[in-house]
Parts: sequence; C-alpha cells; structure tokens
Amino acid sequence: MLVRVPLNSARYGARFIRSACCHATTCIITVAFAAQEAHANDWKIEPSISAYESFTSNAGLDPPGKEKADFVTTVSPAIDVDRKGPRLNFDLNYNLDAILYAREHDLDEVQHRLRFDTRAVVFPELFFLDANAAISQQPKQSERPSSGSQFTASTNEESVYTYRISPSLHNHLGNFADSSVRYTFGQVFANGLSDTTIQRLDSSLTSGRQFPRLIWALTENAAYSSGSRNVSDIFAAASAEYHIDRTVSLVGSAGYERISDSTLDDEPDGPIGTAGVRLTPGPRTSLEVLYNHRFGSNFVTGKLSYLIDTQSRLDAGYTERVETSQLAFVDNLDFLQRDKTGAFIDSRTERLFRLDDSSFGLEDNAFRLRAFNLSLHLVRGRNTWDAVAYHERRTIDALDERDTAFGGSLNWAHQLNEVSSLNLTARYRYETFDDPSGDDHVQLVGAGAALVNNLDDNLDAVIAVNFTKQFADKSDNEFVETVVSLGLIKRF
Repeated sequence: MLVRVPLNSARYGARFIRSACCHATTCIITVAFAAQEAHANDWKIEPSISAYESFTSNAGLDPPGKEKADFVTTVSPAIDVDRKGPRLNFDLNYNLDAILYAREHDLDEVQHRLRFDTRAVVFPELFFLDANAAISQQPKQSERPSSGSQFTASTNEESVYTYRISPSLHNHLGNFADSSVRYTFGQVFANGLSDTTIQRLDSSLTSGRQFPRLIWALTENAAYSSGSRNVSDIFAAASAEYHIDRTVSLVGSAGYERISDSTLDDEPDGPIGTAGVRLTPGPRTSLEVLYNHRFGSNFVTGKLSYLIDTQSRLDAGYTERVETSQLAFVDNLDFLQRDKTGAFIDSRTERLFRLDDSSFGLEDNAFRLRAFNLSLHLVRGRNTWDAVAYHERRTIDALDERDTAFGGSLNWAHQLNEVSSLNLTARYRYETFDDPSGDDHVQLVGAGAALVNNLDDNLDAVIAVNFTKQFADKSDNEFVETVVSLGLIKRF
C-alpha cells in the first residue's frame, strides 16, 4: 500500500530542506572546525523504529452521527544524536511518521517531527555559532477538530518548518562590562502561513563585576521580516537593577520602540519603560512584578518561581506581547534545549518544548497576546505530577477579532515496577471567538492513559487509550473520538 504524501507537505518540506541546507553550509564547516578534536566516542547515535496499530472511532473527526470507524497503522523510524563537549554541543531528534488507514485512504499521510539544537565555540570566549530547527504539527484553527492521539492524522493540522542560524561575537571589557553582538537569520515554511524570512540584529552591553549592587545593561535590536508583507521592529533600552539587600531589588528600564506592521491599527512608535521590584526571600523563591508602558498602553506583568526541592518546582507568569505566528516560531527556537533526561524542553519554563506559545492556531496577521500561565512539576518517589493552568486573550486588529481561552491539563506518571510505567492525562479547554460574524464558543475535554513495559533493554511495548470530546456552537466543530493503540518501540 502506498502512502499518499500531500503535495503541500512535500513542497514545503523540500523547500525547508533546500533552504536550510544552503544556509547551513557555513554552519557545518564551522561545526567541523569546532569539533576537529572530537572522537567518535563523543557522539551518541541511537536509531529506532516504532510501529502502532490503532482503532479510531472517528477517522475523519466528523460531527456526531457522521463518524466512520477505522484501523490505523503508524510506522515511525527515528534517529537521535547527542554530543556534549567543550567546543561543540549537538542535539538532534528526528521522526518520520507514516500513517495509513485501512478504509479512509484519503487520510493517509507522512508527517515529520524534528528538534535540533547546536552550539559551536569557534573561538573561545569570542565567536559562537548557534543553530536550531524544528518541524512540528500545528493546529490551523483551534476551534476546528484535532485528534487527541499522535498516532492518527488530523485534517486541522499543518506541518510547520522552522530554522534559525545565529552567529555571535562576545567581548569581555575587564571588570567593567561584557558586550555581545548577534545576527539571526530564520525562515518559516507552512501551507497555512506565508513563507517568511526573518533577519534580526541584537547588541548589548552588560555591567561587569565592578558593579556588584547596581546591575545595568544597554540593549538594542532591529528586526526585519518579509512574507505576505514587510514588517520591521526597532527596539533600544537602558535597564538597571539595584540590590537594596539580598532579598529586595528595584528594577527599571527606559527606551524607545517602533513596530511597522500594516495589520496593526495602531503601530507602536514612541517611548517605553518599566518599573518594578524583584524579591528573593530565599534561595528557592523569586518573584518579579513590573509596571510597563509599551504598545501604547500601561499594564502589569509578573513572574514567580518556587523550587519545592531539587526535582520539583512551581512557576507562574503573566505577559503581554505583539507578534505573529512566524515571529513566535523563530524566537521560541532560541530557547530549545535538551535536558538531563534527553527530552527537548523550553529553557524558560523547563517544560516540553512547543514551537508555538499559544494554542489559538496559525495567524499571519499581527496580534496582541495576553497570557497567564501556572505550572507545577512535582516528584514524589515513583510518582510524577505535572499540572498546567492558563488564560489567554488574543486581539487581531486586521480581522476585528477577539479570542479568549482558558483551561488546563493534569498528568500523573507512576513507575509500577522496574520495567513498567503508567501515565494518566486529563485536559480541558474553553474558547470564545468574537468577530464581526458573531460569537463562537468551543469546549474540549480529553483523557488518556498509557502503559509502557520494557520487554528488554532495547524493546518497549505500549498500550494507549485516548478520548476526546468537543462541544461547539457550530455543529461542524463538534466531534467525539476514542483511539486505542498497541505498539512496539525498538532501539538499535
């Protein structure tokens, strides 16, 4: 049986590979130079393959009464590469998912998943080269049906191909200050978005050890992107943090910003500033509250971090920003890294990396995002809990649209014994979409369970069940889906 590869997916995949490879030539030469003293034993290369057979109660994610059950075969060859060294860090994980339906062959597809992060020290303490890339499945419209299982296809998801290459120069000015200049070139390809090229120049001067109580910084960045339209952003600011004592610091900044984007009703152009306080009452607690003047308005932001113990933490934060999906994708790649367990995480939150930082779906127009997030990671013996709660508001001037979403998820992982583990997940999301055509409300509830058994050191067996139900004002957006999957994962 042949797997049909969507033409758009193949076209954007080929363009991504061609463009990334072209711009990566210099990167590869530089990496080779940085790793010239590396030995083969420094590299850890682990190929693997997984195969799953699944039953889905609703192959096309159709509304109630129109469901069509089907069996799905998913075959996923993968490779994981890891190297850590004084001159070169290299982390790559790639999966190819071939998804075949027994009846609904129009749903057959090939998906790609990639996480790539590398840093080369070309000249120690002076010249560095960073490169990141990701291929991810992103929802086109969050109100449309999306499968709750990774082993089935979804007509509402789009493959997004993103990469960035960033050389940087650093200079130590004795005990007075440290300076840096960074250039970033990035591109985004996706069928649901215009192809976008982003170039950015960042420079900074940060105080050195000569200023133990007053930490100051001068920052400047200029960004330009071309796609469906030309967008530019110029930002310059001076910031300072004064330590009153070990627990209290005063923080503030002043500067100028200009954003030129024709999809914004009011393009920011003028002075910006922040004023606030940072509290560190103990070595495990940090709280920051800022009063901001930016984007033509005044607002308060904040973040809280509490380390419960060496393995557990609580984080919370509220932010406001103006962006597009493409800009968010390239910016988020800067925080992609691999943790000690081998998972790719977002270094800001230490949670699993997501290419997008909101769940509203792809959007080419500029929008203002207001987001509150609360997360808990708790480890107790053989039990691990992960809980997330969020509230998001997105304003799209070009569409006169106001979107709101809130919800959360809870995950419990339990190590049953030396060879078996159980994972249970529950999630909820409520969305409201307000545009000139009227209001639309969507609610989603989901639950899942997975049992993993290590048959030997290189072979795992998996049993997974996922249930998803979506309620909506528009009947075409409603669906119910149950997926039961059996699989094997073989590592070589």
